[in-house]
Amino acid sequence: MKIYADRFPVALRQFLTDLLVVVWVYAAIRFAMWLYDLVEKLAVPGRKLEGPAAASPTTWPRPAARWAGCRWSATS
Repeated sequence: MKIYADRFPVALRQFLTDLLVVVWVYAAIRFAMWLYDLVEKLAVPGRKLEGPAAASPTTWPRPAARWAGCRWSATS
C-alpha cells in the first residue's frame, strides 16, 4: 500500500492537499482557542455582577413580584 501515487504530478497534488488540510486544522484549532479566550474575557463582567445577586437570592424577587402584581413566597 502506497501513501502517494507513483506519478509525480498526482503525488504532488496529494501531498499539497494533505499539507493544506494540516494547515487548515491547525488554523481552526488556533481560532477556537482565540475565540474561547475572548469569551472568557467577556464572562468576567458577568461574574462580577453575579456575585452580589448570588449573595442575597431572596431580596430580588420580592420587589419584582410586587411590581408585577404577583404573590411571592420564599419556597417557590
